[in-house]
Amino acid sequence: MLATFADLLDRSIMRTIRRLIAPSPCHLVGGALRDAALGVRSDDIDIVVSEAGRDLATQLAQIHSTRVIELGGDRFAAYRVIAGDSQVDIWDRGATSLQEDLRRRDLTIHSFALDLHSGAIVDPFDGRRDLARHTLRMTTRSCFAEDPLRVLRLCRFVAQLPEFRIDPATGQRASEAAARIGEVASERIRSEIESTLRQSAAGGAIELWIQIGFAP
Repeated sequence: MLATFADLLDRSIMRTIRRLIAPSPCHLVGGALRDAALGVRSDDIDIVVSEAGRDLATQLAQIHSTRVIELGGDRFAAYRVIAGDSQVDIWDRGATSLQEDLRRRDLTIHSFALDLHSGAIVDPFDGRRDLARHTLRMTTRSCFAEDPLRVLRLCRFVAQLPEFRIDPATGQRASEAAARIGEVASERIRSEIESTLRQSAAGGAIELWIQIGFAP
């Protein structure tokens, strides 16, 4: 049974973000939401807002006497703030709908959102069902083609969530995209490898590297 999100919504950092962003839309997505659903605490917070990202990041940084780190450069609007014990990444989806933003994400377990104002869940790709079934499933059939690094991310999640299994169709699509990993910037590949090797069950990911023909 997946946990409820009441405790997550009641955390101090969530209350602060909710106060700063109101009444604009604001959703929690990503790993912290996934981990909360599994009953695990995470201090890596991913927030999606609509056309208010820079302002929220600036105000949050002022409160915590820290600075705003721009993550996206000219490519996309995303900002990081270290707020106490939490690392808060703020993603500004602009005029893009929330559902389209979720569609862009790699796995269904990361493609649902929690409304920080109402507590409502938006789950167009059945991510909570896959969490309950311990299944790693692609959000869309094109997710690995759009970014081949996601093949290595999938391998990392096998190490990070060793009780999870890869959906067969997802595994097939990942294998097909593996030949294009070399097109990805080397620093992104290196970061993903390092993150994978820090996992306690890294052996499972290494086995997958061998199966797909990836040689770091």
